[in-house]
Amino acid sequence: MFKLTLKVNGQEIRPEEIADPLRKMAIEDMRTQLRQKLRNVLCPEHHQTPEVTVLFQDGKQHIQVQGCCQRVVDMTMQALLHP
Repeated sequence: MFKLTLKVNGQEIRPEEIADPLRKMAIEDMRTQLRQKLRNVLCPEHHQTPEVTVLFQDGKQHIQVQGCCQRVVDMTMQALLHP
């Protein structure tokens, strides 16, 4: 399973720390969708999964991907872009 980190305005959060029930539900839904899309992403050479960070800042969402090599980063980005 890949590593997922959530950050709001630069500070790492956990969904269970979110007080607003609607935001918490939205975050949980996003996590579920990411897990489904990335469940099979594994570097064929190094046998490692990616690290994904979702950043929420100034009302915008950004996704950062890191991995053992560029190949797994590319595989992750391709999986994220496909429905």
